[in-house]
Amino acid sequence: MERNDYLAWYDFINKKGNTIDHSEYMLVMELHAKYFNHKLKKLCKCKGSAVQKYIDDINEVFEKSPKPKIR
Repeated sequence: MERNDYLAWYDFINKKGNTIDHSEYMLVMELHAKYFNHKLKKLCKCKGSAVQKYIDDINEVFEKSPKPKIR
């Protein structure tokens, strides 16, 4: 995972609360498209289980990625 993506995802998973705003939703959609090699799809926000699956998929990539050096 690229450094900027890693840091953005780190902030996302460490935020308080269990809801996401539009910018966080777009982060999930964009990162999933990037790391799972598909066109950007905007899932219906009403289908929370589908969005959660995307989040779980990105978490797997995140956990397997080496921590970037932070200055």
